Amino acid sequence: MNTPARRTASTAAGLSSPVVVAVAALLLLAAPIVRGGNRFVALSGLEVLALALLWVMALAVARRPDSIRLVLWRRHSGARTPPADSLLSEGGAVRWVPQIDRSRLLLALAPVWLAVGQLTPFPDAVWRRLPGHDGYAQALDALQLGGAGWRPLSLMPDATVLSLLAGLPLAALFVLGLLASHDAVRTLVRVIVLAAAAQAVFGLLQVGRGRELYFGAQAYGRAIGSFANPNHFASALAMALPLAIFLLRDALARPRRGGGPRRRFRLGAGLRHTLSVTFWAVVLLFLLSALVASASRAGILAALVVAG
Repeated sequence: MNTPARRTASTAAGLSSPVVVAVAALLLLAAPIVRGGNRFVALSGLEVLALALLWVMALAVARRPDSIRLVLWRRHSGARTPPADSLLSEGGAVRWVPQIDRSRLLLALAPVWLAVGQLTPFPDAVWRRLPGHDGYAQALDALQLGGAGWRPLSLMPDATVLSLLAGLPLAALFVLGLLASHDAVRTLVRVIVLAAAAQAVFGLLQVGRGRELYFGAQAYGRAIGSFANPNHFASALAMALPLAIFLLRDALARPRRGGGPRRRFRLGAGLRHTLSVTFWAVVLLFLLSALVASASRAGILAALVVAG
């Protein structure tokens, strides 16, 4: 039987440091502010926040290595306790040694692998035969810059390096998702949905008030929020939509969870339940309305797919 204490311990296992959650929340909130991070200065700020998040996560893991190992084991195997053959003794203390899912590790390092592949040098003769390189090879010959011994696969190595750095926020949040406690994840889910709701309100105001809220973006008459175009805006709302549905369903189901009949039907608990359900229902309504106001066919289709 799962007691409240056991449920609390289970949901609190993993990274739950307020500093880690705060930095992650700041990263999620800052991501869409300046054209959805689609500007150099904005992206640089997100990369700094991602490095800060990785740093505070490393410190938190160093302080609670056993708890993190247990979380990794549970999420890899689906079991609550490791088998006996996975227990090793280190200095008299029994420690869990989890088997980390390699596919998740490869996915977390995807920006690195992509950059390594694009920056791998090839002989000039091979580089010239690669698809799409003919025009560049002719331009190099015309400028008498050809004949280099080796060239990277990428036509713009500097841009490839910048793209690698742009993957830092994605990798940092992915790693946090693997290590964070359930409570921390639920908090960040609320942050994502509330940030999307703020964008939805902003987008609806743009449609209603005219050009002064577009800040130079050429998308008049369609909701874009602070993103670069309606498609990016609608895609962000579509990603938040299933999370909003989850929060609404969670709010609806909450009174049926334990606590006994007296607690369940108390006036205060009933009022909190009603307010919670109403709040998330209104948030969901704003998301759906803003999706329609974006007039993005791809975004609306994506929302239908993820909501289904």
